[in-house]
Parts: sequence; structure tokens; C-alpha cells
Amino acid sequence: MPTLEDVKSWPATFIRWYGAKAYVIYYGYDLPTEAQWEYAAKTSMDYQYATADGNVNEDGTSANWNWAHEEPALHHVYDVFINNPNPFGLYNMAGNVWEWVEDWYKADFYTDGVTDPLCTDTSSNKKVRRGGSWNYHKATLKGAARFEDERFKGNDHFGFRVVSNTEVTSFLENDVEIPSQFSLYQNYPNPFNPVTKIKFSVGQAFQPVPAQSVHTTLRIYNSLGAEITTLVNELKSPGTYETEWNATGIASGIYFCEMKSGGYSKIMKLILIK
Repeated sequence: MPTLEDVKSWPATFIRWYGAKAYVIYYGYDLPTEAQWEYAAKTSMDYQYATADGNVNEDGTSANWNWAHEEPALHHVYDVFINNPNPFGLYNMAGNVWEWVEDWYKADFYTDGVTDPLCTDTSSNKKVRRGGSWNYHKATLKGAARFEDERFKGNDHFGFRVVSNTEVTSFLENDVEIPSQFSLYQNYPNPFNPVTKIKFSVGQAFQPVPAQSVHTTLRIYNSLGAEITTLVNELKSPGTYETEWNATGIASGIYFCEMKSGGYSKIMKLILIK
């Protein structure tokens, strides 16, 4: 029978997605996107399984999963620091508890090649959970394995992990001003051929929590309203950013750049001349 001292170091469970989201908002963190979670699980070594070395031992020593194939599993969660950390210093990306992430679930979402995308398609009405748990099978421990569930569900194998999408060095320490407003600046050069730079600012969207990241998109449309490309689709902390659009292979004409971030929306005209 575990003691009070034992359970102090166990992960929080019976967590609904709503509870995980409320926690990160209150303390100024974020839930990881699916892409962030997967990168942390696979590491730069591109491990198949989200363990310390990419392998799974069949005796439970590499991850806390249902290695004995019990029906039902009869053990429970263990210390958050069991087993060895992965190359990023992270423990238990595989097993122990499922971890809620920010994304809505869509089966074919990872098809557009965007870096660190965030799925905002609510059609499934389900959120993504990752990593497997103490009572699930080996395949769920894969870094690329994706599962979904209703936001109101929470049980003894559902938990979460937090990330900070703010820069490691604080704005104040480096005397960098945090923009108070959201802005989309005119591209330059304009007209252009074939590359132009686009500057935008993400303001302080949530109060009183400082430097709260918000989902930000930057998309290019043609004059008929058809989307040409997505330049940005990710969580952005307050700050000023610059990206570029390489329109090689795109016909001359008038195009429109739309920015959406933290309730802010603006459309800007770009002219491509070849």
C-alpha cells in the first residue's frame, strides 16, 4: 500500500483537458502542441519510442506500461522520475499517464508540411492526448502515436505536461519591449519579385499573466479568396517577428496576407510583379 510520502511524487491524474488548460493559463504556461510534444518525445535522434534511448524493455524498466499484458492492468502510476530521462532531460514521455496537448484532433492533419502546426479544426469535437499510460499497450509508447478523447474525460491515467513558449531569457532582463498591440506591417519590398518580407507583432493578449502565448496565423490568399499558402500557424509569445514569402512559381497579381492572433485580425495587400 503506497504511503502519503510515496504519492507526493506521482503525477496528477483524473485530469480533464479543461483542467489542464486552466492550470497553464493561471500559471502562465502553455499546453504543448502535438508537434512540440512529438519533437520532445522523439528528440533530435528521431527515436521510434518516447523512452530514454528509443527502445522499450519488456519488463517495465524503460517505461510504465502494461508490460505484463494483464486484463485489466493491476498496477498504477509511479514516481515522475522513474526510469532514465531522454536526451532532452525529460522523464516518462512514454507511459505512466496520457498527456493532453493543445490541438484538436484531425486524422489527416499532418499533411501540409507547416513547421510546428496547431490544429484548430473543431469538427471532431475531441482533443489529442499523447504518450500512452501505465495500463495501455506498447504501441501507444511510440513518439508518433496519436489518440483523441472528449475534453470532459479524466481518469486515473490522464494527466498533462506544460511548456513555456516564451524565450528562456526574459524580456525584462534584456530590456526588450513587449508590444502592447497586435500589428501586421506592410510587406517590403512591395511590389516584389519573387521574395518579400512580412513583419508582425504579437501583443500582450492575456492579463494579468505576462507573456502568454497565443495561436497566430499568417496566410496568403489570391484575389479570388483562395488560400495560396500558410506562412505561420503556431503559438507565438508577445514580440515582433519577421517571415518571408517566396512566390517562385506564383503568377503575377494582387495577393492578400491575413493575420489572426489573439482576437486580432488584419488583411494587407501585396503586389507580385514578374
